[in-house]
Amino acid sequence: MKKQSVLPAIVLIIVLVISMLGFQIWTGQIAEAQGTRLKVVNPLTGGNLFEFTDAEKSVGDTFVVNITVVDVTDLYGWQIYFMWDPSLLDFSSVELPQDNVFAGQTVISASDVGSGYVIYGVSLAPGMNSFNGTGTLCQITLIITQSVSPVVREVSCDLTFANLDVDTFFLDTQGWNIPFVAFNGIYDYRYVPTITYMKIVNPLTGDGWFNFTILQKTVGDTFIVNITVVNAFDLDVWQIKLTWNPSLLAFVHAEIPSDNVFAGKNPLAVGALETGALVYGAVVGPGQTPFSGNGTLCQITLSLTSTPSELAPEISCDLGFSNIDYDTFLCMRVGTEWNAYYPFVALEGSYNYKYYTIDAKWTPTCPWPYVNSTTPRMNEPVLVNLNVTVPDVEYAVLSFRRPSEEWYKVSMVFNATTALWTQTIPGQARNGTIEFFVEFWYGGGNSYATSTYTFKVKDLPAGDVNGDGVVNMKDIAFCVIFFNSKSQDP
Repeated sequence: MKKQSVLPAIVLIIVLVISMLGFQIWTGQIAEAQGTRLKVVNPLTGGNLFEFTDAEKSVGDTFVVNITVVDVTDLYGWQIYFMWDPSLLDFSSVELPQDNVFAGQTVISASDVGSGYVIYGVSLAPGMNSFNGTGTLCQITLIITQSVSPVVREVSCDLTFANLDVDTFFLDTQGWNIPFVAFNGIYDYRYVPTITYMKIVNPLTGDGWFNFTILQKTVGDTFIVNITVVNAFDLDVWQIKLTWNPSLLAFVHAEIPSDNVFAGKNPLAVGALETGALVYGAVVGPGQTPFSGNGTLCQITLSLTSTPSELAPEISCDLGFSNIDYDTFLCMRVGTEWNAYYPFVALEGSYNYKYYTIDAKWTPTCPWPYVNSTTPRMNEPVLVNLNVTVPDVEYAVLSFRRPSEEWYKVSMVFNATTALWTQTIPGQARNGTIEFFVEFWYGGGNSYATSTYTFKVKDLPAGDVNGDGVVNMKDIAFCVIFFNSKSQDP
């Protein structure tokens, strides 16, 4: 489309004549003296830079460009030929804001829009008053059309005035050009790197720890390892090499779950097993769109092959990724090319298997305050308290006896994982020990027995109230102190 000025042709002829007569130097001197300026202004910052990131703007979003005049005298009409890179931006609209330089007066306007440009001009109607000073001419809204990514990290272009004094000009009330200096703008759109993670995740806890005890797992039992990605961008292909200690764990199988990152895109998955390692990967189906965001890549099931013991109460190993960017990578397709060095941070996991010991505290209480609280008085009952927290326990059995006697068993049911159990043990014969044996039962019908706890029983002389083995004034003092005590008293 042929570009035409909005204002009368005679004005353009005058401009051309002035140019032919060599008055360009003169107009430049006037512009410098008067300081009239035509500017591209960002209304949000007041500057000429239009800087955005993909965290602020996306393809399809818009921004406003103010076209302003500074220190103009006797402005009666104006026109701009405004340009941008059409591969990055598109035209949305041009309008006169309410506070434009000709606000409240009758104006005539016209525009011409093409690929990468808009020509727009406004003139006062006859009888209107010209403008003096600084103000906004118009506002142009542009649309972002080119995205940025880890591959194309930044795009930019000039926002320029073209054909100064021909298609971009100011006119006074006499139809003469008003000299000016043009200040262009800059559009810049940048990709802000977000950290992409490949993670080993325990689906039961959401972290990378796989901690078990012999109360929870035994040799042959399995657990699932999720391999996930966070902040993926245009992911087409992934591959991992997961490693573990083959003396502690064994591979069972690997699978792509139904809610994987390529769900519905017909992914092809392949794998190869090595000693203590699995190489496994998937590619999105032909013609399918890549994946962006967070999700699960695959699930790998491992089994326990070694158990801890009292001599080796804990065994552990890393669950790691091997050969980052070679055997373990995230990949995107750029056109027909593959980029195997998609940057990411690998967050690995840890497997830990413990021999479970229970820290059970047995606290006997007696009706008299003995110096040695673990030495109950002969032939008096002993009140035993057990407060213990253990995982997955359904109930426990406490057994007690004197050596060579039969075991007496009392069951206790756990509330969640904590039990507070109290049992009165009858008085025992003179001089000896009481043995306590605890057997915990948990899911699956398996059991695990703790160590044996013993309480010594001393043969105290008659009248030994405080249990120190001697009858003296201390015993009398205790009797005085607790004179008139009742059985229900503390």
